Amino acid sequence: MSLKSVQSPLSHLERQLKESFKQSPKSESKMIQLACVSILIANLTSPVFLAGFGVGLKLDPIGIFSSSAALNHVGLLVFRYLLTLLVATIGTYVITSGFVILLVIIWSYNDVIKLMLECALYVNESSKLDYFHRVQRGFLLIKTYKELRVIQSWGDISISQIYPSILLFGQILLVTCNYACIKLHSEFPAILFPVFPVLSGLSCVIIQALLPLTCNVHSDSSKFLVKIKSIVGRDKLLRRVTIAFKPLIVKLGDISYCKRSTKTHYYASCADLTINVLLLI
Repeated sequence: MSLKSVQSPLSHLERQLKESFKQSPKSESKMIQLACVSILIANLTSPVFLAGFGVGLKLDPIGIFSSSAALNHVGLLVFRYLLTLLVATIGTYVITSGFVILLVIIWSYNDVIKLMLECALYVNESSKLDYFHRVQRGFLLIKTYKELRVIQSWGDISISQIYPSILLFGQILLVTCNYACIKLHSEFPAILFPVFPVLSGLSCVIIQALLPLTCNVHSDSSKFLVKIKSIVGRDKLLRRVTIAFKPLIVKLGDISYCKRSTKTHYYASCADLTINVLLLI
């Protein structure tokens, strides 16, 4: 499934809502921009430092299978560094591209559902609309929400595969960098040591941009359904339809989904793992 197949219907729904209600959503763009800058910095700097660490610790594709003294020859060192740089660049781009796809899909969900919530608040609190026009606007919102649920079923195929991998990689990176900052600060040169706190900070920024945005999808859709029930009022058919709807969820694998407490549990698990690693190693 391509990103365009999910993004295009969501953009259509957003335009439809803007044309119908003349409302503009409030976007959480600052954190997204910061996350995009962090991804750009990570793409440019991470392969260089990872290649240097790989060659220095003999974890490159050649050094890991050979312990010959010839590995320290200048020409072979350059070749090992370039080969490790190529592998590190490909790996970094694969990981960050998966994150960008995930971020774009969830950002689209969040923008559409936030716009729908603002439209529902406008209809519910407007004194200019009579009962008939309120129910008419409510029916349009219900129809749009139904279409959004269909689109989400397509996006879940990609999200359920990418999201757990991104969270796991972020957790491993955070724990590793925290351990290096605390235990290995005297093992690395002063020029290379800042890499660990920088990578730890970049991973925190990226996760901080992703998790709240994902949690907002569930919380805003729950608020939207409450407002829709208030809008349709005495209309029994539309009320039964809204009762049958469930809030949108972003799945983290096959059984769990992202909610308000997910961010707290995630950072708590990172702290627990860091403490366990420090005590064991």
